[in-house]
Amino acid sequence: MEFNRRKQTGYCRVKYFRLRALLLMALLLAIMMPVSAFAQPDYSVKAPLASRSLLLDGMTANGDVVVVGERGHILISSDGGTIWEQMDVPSRTTLTGVYFHDRNLGFAASYYQEILRTKDGGKTWKIVHAKTDDERPLLDICFKNANTGFAIGAYGLFLITEDGGDTWRSDKLNITKSFTEEDGISDEEAALMGAFGLDDEEAADFKDDEEAYVEEVCLNKITQSATGRIYIAAEMGTIYRSSDNGQSWVSLASPYHGSFLGLLALDGDSLLFFGLRGHLFRTDDGGDTWQEIETGTTSTLMGGTRLADGRIIITGLGGTILVSRNGGNNFTSYIHPSREDIMTSVSPDGKTVLLIGQSGVKKLQIDGLSINH
Repeated sequence: MEFNRRKQTGYCRVKYFRLRALLLMALLLAIMMPVSAFAQPDYSVKAPLASRSLLLDGMTANGDVVVVGERGHILISSDGGTIWEQMDVPSRTTLTGVYFHDRNLGFAASYYQEILRTKDGGKTWKIVHAKTDDERPLLDICFKNANTGFAIGAYGLFLITEDGGDTWRSDKLNITKSFTEEDGISDEEAALMGAFGLDDEEAADFKDDEEAYVEEVCLNKITQSATGRIYIAAEMGTIYRSSDNGQSWVSLASPYHGSFLGLLALDGDSLLFFGLRGHLFRTDDGGDTWQEIETGTTSTLMGGTRLADGRIIITGLGGTILVSRNGGNNFTSYIHPSREDIMTSVSPDGKTVLLIGQSGVKKLQIDGLSINH
């Protein structure tokens, strides 16, 4: 009887965490769907107010700022975010991620599993991968070097290129070691434990029924640390790390059972992982140990950047802005007057901060923010 009660309790916890993660994904995709559902294989339409439209990601490339978002919008600013030029883009689907390897070579990923590439700093773009019949959206893209890159997305979507984006192959994460392997616990069991907080007996009990939760978690963000390791932040408290250019991955012991929606690499193997309800965690040893950082907010955290003077900006839904002035060890929580969702931020010169989100790009004015009590 006791065993059955434990089994039922564990099963309910699994369903609860999965449901909560899916509800958040549905909320985010609902923002994108109205502008993507009727996408055509055509060039994005030039819009005078494109810089005020829904934008989801951004990056700097040798001083230029590149932002992407709804309707295939790609905009570039060469003056720190004052004037924006909308590029000709051969897609009208919502673009969810952008990555520049250098000033010239850049990539953008779309909701309808398209990958676009530029070789001239964003002036021209070409679709190098498209699988629009696959309903899993791409959510982020990152390159290890000019040849090797990764695109990740919903329900375990993992794409790899080894020829600079000319060709892409779909693969599963090769998880070769889990954080409890030395204890004789399988990768599936360990991943369940990390995702749902189950002990080894509970995890083993659910191995057959819940294995799909481990294999098909939504992969939300991917980045490379200063030491060259690659990290993936995923739903249900899942964190992956690769030390061999993405050939194999370790499932790390998670400090949190909710979804991670963003991560920010600092110096060495120090990183910040963040997500639902204002939860933010720091590691200084590549994910072997974790410290929870108080944020003063329960808003979902989405993205961030670090300035030249060491200040760190983390942004989130409802106009949430977290500012750290001591390298990410503690934060002050602010609310932007617009209270609009801020997906991420970039800094073109190491000093200025541009907020990217619900109504385009805004310059951050710290003095105009109110402290969130």
